Amino acid sequence: MPTRLATPGGLIGLALGAGLGLALAGPVSASSAPNIPCGPASAHTLASDGAARVYSQHGRVFGCAAADQKSFRLGAAGGSVDQKRVGPLALAGVDAAYGLTTSGVDTISAEVVVRRLTDGQVLHRHNAITGQLPAEFYEKVVRVVVKRDGSVAWTAAVGSIISHTGRQRQVEKIDQTGRRLLDHGPSIRLSSLALSGSTLTWRDGGTSRSATLR
Repeated sequence: MPTRLATPGGLIGLALGAGLGLALAGPVSASSAPNIPCGPASAHTLASDGAARVYSQHGRVFGCAAADQKSFRLGAAGGSVDQKRVGPLALAGVDAAYGLTTSGVDTISAEVVVRRLTDGQVLHRHNAITGQLPAEFYEKVVRVVVKRDGSVAWTAAVGSIISHTGRQRQVEKIDQTGRRLLDHGPSIRLSSLALSGSTLTWRDGGTSRSATLR
């Protein structure tokens, strides 16, 4: 069931904190089941639902499925230039959805990835933000939810390191109907996205909004 980023310079870190109003932290754990369906017992579990597990070991993040027992590298647990950092993440059955963030010299880019952990196949991989990105931009995936069929939704934000213009907050989904921008604006509460069955909910200012993840 459905359940941040080291930077190469202080300027980017300052921009992230000021522009998005979010604390910088590691990947969020979706759950921590007492049983370990696959992977090394000594590794740190980031998410587990009995059918699959996402875990970190030696600075890397892996995913595996109980039925197959193979582990696939998803990205890095830490962040530095050219590393792709995993987080946030969500797990539904054997499908793992996660943000994948890359820190460059003057940009921070983010993607949303959905990967099937039985065979490692990437079901979806798309840039986190829809639309034109500002100069010297920083992107961030804040919340992600996923269904057992690989349908995924997420909240993301983008801004400019050198300017206060171009800040955006978005809610998006990818499902059987394709990719769709559900909402955008400065008042979206990025961490409010939730999934219950096939119903997505989030808050935009004082308003509760919803959509269907098919």
